[in-house]
Amino acid sequence: MDKNVKHREIRVSTLWYRILKQWRVLLIAGLIFAVLGAGYKYAGMAAANASAREEAVDTQDAQETGNADEQSAAYYEIITRSQQQMQDVQSYLGETILGKIDPSSEPVASATYVIMQQSDAASAAYSPDYAAQEMSLALQNDLDWEAIAKTQNTKSQYIYELVGFDVIVAESDSESSNEGSNESKTTPMIMVTVKHYDMEAAQEIRDAIDAQVQELFTGLNVSDYYTITLKDTAEQYVVDGSLLSWTNSRLNELTSLKSNIERLQSEKDQYTSGTASSAVILSSSDMAKGCLKYAAVGFVGGVVLMMLLMAFYMAVCGRVLSAEELNRVFGLRLLTVMPEKKQHRTAFDRAVARLDADGRNELTEEESYQLAVQNLLAFYEGREGSILLTGDVPEDLLQHVMEQLQSELKETRLQFACCTAINRHPAAIKQLQGSDAVILVEKIGASHYKNAAADVEIIENHNKLIIGSIVL
Repeated sequence: MDKNVKHREIRVSTLWYRILKQWRVLLIAGLIFAVLGAGYKYAGMAAANASAREEAVDTQDAQETGNADEQSAAYYEIITRSQQQMQDVQSYLGETILGKIDPSSEPVASATYVIMQQSDAASAAYSPDYAAQEMSLALQNDLDWEAIAKTQNTKSQYIYELVGFDVIVAESDSESSNEGSNESKTTPMIMVTVKHYDMEAAQEIRDAIDAQVQELFTGLNVSDYYTITLKDTAEQYVVDGSLLSWTNSRLNELTSLKSNIERLQSEKDQYTSGTASSAVILSSSDMAKGCLKYAAVGFVGGVVLMMLLMAFYMAVCGRVLSAEELNRVFGLRLLTVMPEKKQHRTAFDRAVARLDADGRNELTEEESYQLAVQNLLAFYEGREGSILLTGDVPEDLLQHVMEQLQSELKETRLQFACCTAINRHPAAIKQLQGSDAVILVEKIGASHYKNAAADVEIIENHNKLIIGSIVL
């Protein structure tokens, strides 16, 4: 019998079931090793950073001149200036009205002004073209842009870039009756155009400019010889190719600034790494990634290690792991297997229970005892006799099993007695001798195979029949 025990086979499914039942222990072991792994990695990286900082300080102190620091400061200044410039361009594009206009359907409100001379002496003092140019400059430079901008709740610079001033010279032929010849006369005009993404806003800006035109013209020297008159106004939607070019140039400017900043930063880093310490100081994000990686490895390693330790212990401890294995080792007949006292509380517990080859929780305790009674009655077929319950379990458990069997078989002529570990209690031999048969009672995870083997050997030496086993 000892030979069979020494060469018993443990099914992999049984090991998996017994190990996974302890999943909470595995989880705790994994968490402990995860903390240890992360702590080990953090300590190593912190020490490396401290060493790198010391090396950087030593290298800086060892430099004979301050050229490296000056060069690094120059790079920093240029990069900072470029970054500020890029932020200004981005802010401008976000606020300017011009950037919100659709070039393919641009609303434009225009006003055309005619410059008329008051007398023939006007052209002698100032040419009509000169008068028109003076007025155009006055409109560009002397308009109250701030007042117009307030009506649109924006900045004056964003209004100024929406407005265009063009001098147009129209020629007309008039026949001179005195000289009998044609004399070409020119009529200068000023066209004011206002673009906007909203036509009503463009009209409001145009009207605000018109309100200041007469006052501005009166302040010019040419006003003594010329007058300015509003000829007409117009509104239309146009395709503006120049606005599309402007938008593309701004986007190209942003792209160029970004590329320059990246290039300067790369040059600065290369220069710094070439002149300063070669040691690398890890950033907080790099340290976090390293700790997370080691925590994951530690968790998996801790779970695997604990599983191996559990499997090794189960293999060498010599305890009963399943009813199926117990009966296979000793060639016994299973009367019943009792359900576990603790019910499965989580979904994972219930999933693990499916791996149990004994199916311990398929029946209730009452149903399990009824199954044991049915198997026992099928064996005895109404005969009378004395049955001894024994095994490597505490006396109170044997007493409980005996009482349950007696309550189910009180109307039969079967008598029951119990004693624990007859191989260690010589007085129990008398009970064995007075019994007709024996039922072996063992507990999973508690009963030892060596004690069960010793009990079976004594029973066989006394030529007593082992009816079967009840596994708790």
